[in-house]
Amino acid sequence: MLSIVLAMMLGTVLSGLPYLPFSITGRSLASNAKSMMSAQSLPTVSINDAPVTEGDPGTTNMSLTEILSAASILPAQTQSTLSISDVSVTEGDSGTVTAVFTVTLSFSGFRDWTTAVDYTTADGTATIADNDYSSRSGTLIFGLGTGSATTTISVPITGDTRSEGNETFVINLSNARTNPAGAVRIDDGQGVCTIVDNDATVRPTLSINDVSVTEGNAGTVDVVF
Repeated sequence: MLSIVLAMMLGTVLSGLPYLPFSITGRSLASNAKSMMSAQSLPTVSINDAPVTEGDPGTTNMSLTEILSAASILPAQTQSTLSISDVSVTEGDSGTVTAVFTVTLSFSGFRDWTTAVDYTTADGTATIADNDYSSRSGTLIFGLGTGSATTTISVPITGDTRSEGNETFVINLSNARTNPAGAVRIDDGQGVCTIVDNDATVRPTLSINDVSVTEGNAGTVDVVF
């Protein structure tokens, strides 16, 4: 019974786990299990720990909150994953252009949980102080759904006429979390933006001309290049 209830909340997180005989005490979870996620309304669950070798199973009482908090130990294949793309943009001579990063939540099947992840920009060779780009930070939220989902982060890139060469900055993902806990991990947590410089490097050039002179019958004449 408990494996069915947890499967409703965590998708298929219990698949592949060893058999554990469960018994439930407390009120029924048959209707609207999600509404019972708060700690004060969670039932008490009695877990009969079945050892691999023969012997009498021990019994441990724990709340459903404690069971859900242990979800991070579940096999990696039962979790959704987060990743962020790299991007390349060419800066203009004025105004701004936009670098658009794509954040992907990957999962196969129905995601019966919400997912949140924080993000923030960080300097590389491109810097905030040099007015190369505008800083961005915040939290992305993915709701319930089936399969993978994507969202984007937009960062303004400031145009200029300086010859700087190509520069980079990054966006870092952190603090990925779900309710219930443990249903997501970050696979690729850093997106790199390359700002392609469009201002040609102007280098000074040197040249020397040819001259022709007619010599005199006496004295000297100057040759001027």
